[in-house]
Amino acid sequence: MVEVAHSYFGADLDRFRTDPCEALDRWPDVALQLVEEPEDAADRDACSVAGAYIETGPGGMPVIQVGLAASPGRRAFTALHELGHHLQRTTIDLVEVIWNQNAGDLFEDLACDAFAAEMLLPDVEVSRYIDDEGPTTDDIIRLFQAGPASRSAVCVRAAQRLPAPGLVALLTNEGQVFFCSTHNLPPLRRGSNQSADPVLERGLTNGRSSGRGHFTYRDDIRGQELFIQTAAFDGDLLLAVAVTDSAPWEDFALPSRDAGPRAATYECADLACGATYTSWEQRCPRCAVPPCTECGRCACVTTTAERQCMSCFLVQPSAGFVGDRCDDCA
Repeated sequence: MVEVAHSYFGADLDRFRTDPCEALDRWPDVALQLVEEPEDAADRDACSVAGAYIETGPGGMPVIQVGLAASPGRRAFTALHELGHHLQRTTIDLVEVIWNQNAGDLFEDLACDAFAAEMLLPDVEVSRYIDDEGPTTDDIIRLFQAGPASRSAVCVRAAQRLPAPGLVALLTNEGQVFFCSTHNLPPLRRGSNQSADPVLERGLTNGRSSGRGHFTYRDDIRGQELFIQTAAFDGDLLLAVAVTDSAPWEDFALPSRDAGPRAATYECADLACGATYTSWEQRCPRCAVPPCTECGRCACVTTTAERQCMSCFLVQPSAGFVGDRCDDCA
């Protein structure tokens, strides 16, 4: 995508690095719109930017929308992210790459994040602050303070320099994911709450922390144990850097034995079953509980009718009876 941008813009490429919105406003191939709310914002709650790319706008012209409410750095990152989508959809070689990945919107968005970050922060600039050992929170903060790049762009470039599988995330004061960029790990969902982890909770309380901890994915699925370092970032966010091993802020950091994610545990709501089970399945949208692995029912099931045993006179689920006596007495 960066190579395509070089071929498209040539000598004008620097304008896209320094002021992407102004450069896009002059570029005749797309229409730039600065809007209060991008058109598809309601459908993109997990997206990393406040913008939208509309392939066919008024008069057939592609439209790039950028949210006005964002900071100048955020608007620049968003504009380049959406330009990335335009390049993906209009350049044959890139169309083929996206098609062959068969990975849906997530792959496209991650590629656009990487494109925007590299446009704003070339390798030579990143290398001034992050060495071969990988980034610490202090390195990332210095990189951010050195220039006009957005917080998101800095996180993406830092994640690319991680020495092991890991992530760089920004959390709100409530512990919700504001932005996340990963390296060989699944991304955290925007808006997911991570404050239950003790290391992250200490960071939210004290403004700085380090230790071994876990991030949480959908449906309370807990990720593998990671080395985590946090620091207050740009006034209102918590920066978290995490890796499986080789943490540059640790003197000696062996990989954890806890090398895989763990599913959440549930109690079956059906009294006739009553199983304790773990599940990776999606939660039911009505009761927020996945189906039981034993009986296949979620918490929406009507509790099984109960009867009184005529021998012990205890009330038991009807499914556990032989005649008028419970299984224990039969």
